[in-house]
Amino acid sequence: MEEMHDIAADCYVELRGEDGLTSVSTRMRAIRVRNIDRGSQACEQLISSCSNILQGTAQQFGEFSDEALFVALWQLGAASLFSTSERIFELSNSIIIRLVSSNGGRHLSEWGLEDMQHYAWVNFNISKAYAERGQIEVSILPLKESIKATGYVLVNAEDEALIERADTQLVSKYGKLEQRLRIFGKVAEANKVNEYITKSTYLEEEEQNDLAENLDPILALPNSQER
Repeated sequence: MEEMHDIAADCYVELRGEDGLTSVSTRMRAIRVRNIDRGSQACEQLISSCSNILQGTAQQFGEFSDEALFVALWQLGAASLFSTSERIFELSNSIIIRLVSSNGGRHLSEWGLEDMQHYAWVNFNISKAYAERGQIEVSILPLKESIKATGYVLVNAEDEALIERADTQLVSKYGKLEQRLRIFGKVAEANKVNEYITKSTYLEEEEQNDLAENLDPILALPNSQER
């Protein structure tokens, strides 16, 4: 099986070059099958290929175009599987800059739903990377940002499938936040977060409004500084 994936990857590279999304996707599958370690030469070459695609896309469509954002998000997805936490932080910060710039400095609550979802996903990746490094307290801030964005999606979405998905994600993220807050003795804040977990699975309209009004105070930044 490993040999078949390697052959397929080599064929795509030969036909399309190393820097096509199809070639990169095929190489990703080959790396996953072989269970190659994060940060290996093969993994870093994969991320570099994504960088080349991103550069070409930005030149063709514009630095802050939807096309460039799509490739940047795709690259982060690859990095979250195969690269180091440092690379994940680097790519995540770059995407956040893109999102903020493309939204003209507007408040997160005024962004489009897709951008809210992108912002939530990027911050969740940052939080996950910190947690995997054992920096649990530092992981709380980006997790809160992810929760905030997902909360705005839930409040503003009209599509039932999106509402259900956002609600499910919100409960899961709140659960992680509560757990991490309790680790550091922030019991009162953890209890407040738990209230929204127990109320959820399809929040009623009045509860959604309450959530929107209370997101900022609930997710206020912790007093402790990032280490």
